[in-house]
Amino acid sequence: MAFFSSTLVGVKPMPVEIEIDVSDGLPFFQIVGLPDAVLKESKTRVKSAIMQSGFDFPYEKRVVLNLAPSKIKKEGSGFELGLAARILASCGYVPQPGHDVMFLGELALDGKVKSIPEIHALAYGTKLRGFSGLLVVPSENSEEISEALNVPVIPVSHLGDLRGQNWWEKTVSKSRSRIFQRANHSRESEEFLISKFSKFWAKHLVMATVGHLNYLLCGPPGCGKTYFSETLKVLKMANQYDGANDQNIERKVLDAIFGREPGVRPWANPHHSVTEVGLLGGGAIPRPGALTKAHGGILFLDELLEFAPSVLDSLREPLEKGYVEIYRAGNHVTFPGRVQLVAATNPCRCGYYGVPARNCRCSPVQRRIYLNRMSGPFFERFEMRIFCPLTLVNDVLISGREILRSINVALKFKRRWGEPRITIAAEQYLLSERSKRIVNFRTINQVKKVASIIALTESQKEISEAHLAEAFTYQRIKEIEHHC
Repeated sequence: MAFFSSTLVGVKPMPVEIEIDVSDGLPFFQIVGLPDAVLKESKTRVKSAIMQSGFDFPYEKRVVLNLAPSKIKKEGSGFELGLAARILASCGYVPQPGHDVMFLGELALDGKVKSIPEIHALAYGTKLRGFSGLLVVPSENSEEISEALNVPVIPVSHLGDLRGQNWWEKTVSKSRSRIFQRANHSRESEEFLISKFSKFWAKHLVMATVGHLNYLLCGPPGCGKTYFSETLKVLKMANQYDGANDQNIERKVLDAIFGREPGVRPWANPHHSVTEVGLLGGGAIPRPGALTKAHGGILFLDELLEFAPSVLDSLREPLEKGYVEIYRAGNHVTFPGRVQLVAATNPCRCGYYGVPARNCRCSPVQRRIYLNRMSGPFFERFEMRIFCPLTLVNDVLISGREILRSINVALKFKRRWGEPRITIAAEQYLLSERSKRIVNFRTINQVKKVASIIALTESQKEISEAHLAEAFTYQRIKEIEHHC
């Protein structure tokens, strides 16, 4: 039998074994195993909580607590319940179960057990890491954690609760849990159903939802670029993500770390002043960034060309891999980062280049300098590159309900027939266009992917030449291409 607690290494919870040595010698109390400043202060709270709970602290003994593995930095006050329990068990004040036990919780000076902000992430990590022992958590968190993990959880509200015989048998009933119930339709979803969209935006909302395509939206102010990304978030939440039933423990851990309610589509919209550390993660003790916050969802970069060029280029590899690796002295952390990237930018500083009936105030040199803030390799990370027109009064409007119906039809067609197949004629067309346009392998793969999505939205089993021809048009933004 062993006593455990847990700590976050990046976004991955890691079980930490609490070892103890109580022996004769010069009396002192020490915590080793790379504790941080908060954890070093835990000695005072643990001593006080033990005394105020009616136990005797072994002041006359040499007490050393080790947190293993020792090379991992331990942070926070969530170890305190486990530290106190380990001391009490070694002194014979608390009966010990015949199983491994994980303790998560902070101690007040009077012995009360308090929750910690990262408790859900740490508790979910017990299942992620395959921990099969008992789980002891503060009473206020016990029901929700029991429901989320579908395992028995032992609630404690005071350190003195461990005094009772067979205290480990007092588990929470899973049927009492109520926290993860969630309405099927949010207010935003209801608003979307009655909203009206131009034919242009309706088509791209369907394609973006069905195909998870990376979108670069270029257009004048007020054309709907930001609204497109916000609507896409609502659409994907309504169609493809139900956190209440999601069995992906990693996603539950991320929800807990970032304070999201289960069932909320991951979304991040960092300001253009964000640094590489803020976007990708890092720091002396690596912390996740906006990319990881959006993992499994949408990363929206508004005013794209206002971002520092180095920050944009730092996204290139994570977008390809779906994760980012952070290396520090003696530390290596991997943060997940599989996202759908949606970026919005104006075509120039004044915003009106390429817009009919509006005079652009920027010179060709100013436009070139502005557009060159985005490198060619980063530009190629977008499968869809479109110039967004201003909505006209006489445009055909399509309701959100119709858009949702089109998405469901395409998804059902895909589930039934699978991915569309490319015809021999289409393959020959692709080879011909490749030689004429002199495009690279990434572009060819993107064209195939986009053509496949177009075929799905049209309920076609095969990719035709027309689908490929349309997909090629999304590989450039003709209104500004001679400045890129």
